[in-house]
Amino acid sequence: MSEIVWANGQTFAQDLPDGHCDVLRIKQDATIHFLNGITFNMTCKKLIVEGNPFFSGPGKPGLDATRPGKRPDVHATGTPAQHQFEIHPVFLKWAGDRAFGYFGYNASPGGAGERGARVTIIYAAREGADFDIAARSDFRGGPGGNGAPGGEGATCYCLPGAVCGAVLQAGNGYASGQGRSGEDGFLRLIDSGVH
Repeated sequence: MSEIVWANGQTFAQDLPDGHCDVLRIKQDATIHFLNGITFNMTCKKLIVEGNPFFSGPGKPGLDATRPGKRPDVHATGTPAQHQFEIHPVFLKWAGDRAFGYFGYNASPGGAGERGARVTIIYAAREGADFDIAARSDFRGGPGGNGAPGGEGATCYCLPGAVCGAVLQAGNGYASGQGRSGEDGFLRLIDSGVH
């Protein structure tokens, strides 16, 4: 008769679509880990739970977004009159219109969280302790990654000397939001009804 024992710290990181054993024994106070959002299916003739287990299979959090780099700066030359009547108004018009490409780059959203593990244990007979699956497991999907601020817009430097030396600034790009959360996984203990 084959017996598999899950002791504290037992960890699974790869899918198991169709595992089988005669006896699956979960040791007292064992925390069992299921990583990478795996799908894990185990069928046994007898499930023995010695008491107070915890099953951990949350999804990984999504990656945080990063702020885009700054738009290239602009250096303006010309006469003072050109700056006052042409360069400043034109740059400020362009800087206020996102179609002209002086606004900062828009940030990408945070990465999506990963799915929680999906674990199913099917048994024909069960012995030992009962436990509350909801209270003794964590199979939540991973939270989405944080968003980021928009990139800094172009700066227009009016060259000093014969011209005005002003500094004009275009606005930042749009900030991004948090990535979507991963799908929740689950732990299911199923009585096969075959005794």
